Amino acid sequence: MEPPEGGAPASADDLDHLSAQQRRLLQRKLDSEAIRRLDASATPIKTFSRAGRQVRVFDEHRLLADLPAGWLLEQVGRPGKSHALRACDNFWLEPSTDRRFDSLRKVRAHLDPHSEEAMIIAERNQDNLAWQGADVLDVVEPKRQKLISDDEELALVLDAIVFEVEALHSYRPPPAGRSSRHAPTAEEMARRVEATIAEGPSAFLAFALAHRHEDEGKAEDEPSASVRDVARRLASRWRAAPLAARRAFEALAAAERAETVRSLGTKCKSSERAQRLEEARCRLFALRPDDVDGFDALYAAEAPGEWGVAFD
Repeated sequence: MEPPEGGAPASADDLDHLSAQQRRLLQRKLDSEAIRRLDASATPIKTFSRAGRQVRVFDEHRLLADLPAGWLLEQVGRPGKSHALRACDNFWLEPSTDRRFDSLRKVRAHLDPHSEEAMIIAERNQDNLAWQGADVLDVVEPKRQKLISDDEELALVLDAIVFEVEALHSYRPPPAGRSSRHAPTAEEMARRVEATIAEGPSAFLAFALAHRHEDEGKAEDEPSASVRDVARRLASRWRAAPLAARRAFEALAAAERAETVRSLGTKCKSSERAQRLEEARCRLFALRPDDVDGFDALYAAEAPGEWGVAFD
């Protein structure tokens, strides 16, 4: 687009006939041209070299025009490049602090914490913290305002624990010298799962199985009908349990959840992840029903047994 007479570039505000997208593109081009001109004419207050990269610091610059007095702009040249707009990195330095911002958007969000841009950045930071293994209660709970008993908040740990248990009883290739007919059948795998529950590895595991399998829509993920029956029985007892017992158990589960999520969600090498999975599994399997006051009433005996659950 040719500039008007007099050599001054066209202004996006003078072109009302353009669409919003065209106005944004034109404004971006005008901003780039203005910054290039200022880069060529502006005088830095400080110039030095850092790690082989030339650094220029400005106290007057177009990128500082909307900011309070005292802010500085630091332009770090890229190796082997000139100091054009696309060959340097811009950083905004907050006065009287050591904080550095790598975008004007973050600076404006910092100056106005209640702006829409600040809310978007805060929400994005919360999501990033959650994926980096932060405590789910600290990150997700304030954002979603949900109770600790919400199944959706426990889903990550529950599914991970159930996956570990089902993996113990899933099909494995037969060892060398044995035919595939020795592979465990669905009924044998179901009995193994029932035996695992009957041994009482943890109250957390029992609730995980109930939560995982009580939905009829997940029947294709379950090893057999007998396991579905056991899971439905556990789920019905959970729903019928006194509220105090459920709250006490949920508090116990939540106490182990943060470290478990960190162990399951941290990006690491496969060997380290396997070790953390095993540590998390052992911690959760160590939980016992009698660790929580009043929880023994939850699995009141229909038939004698440590858990009071009939596995027929």
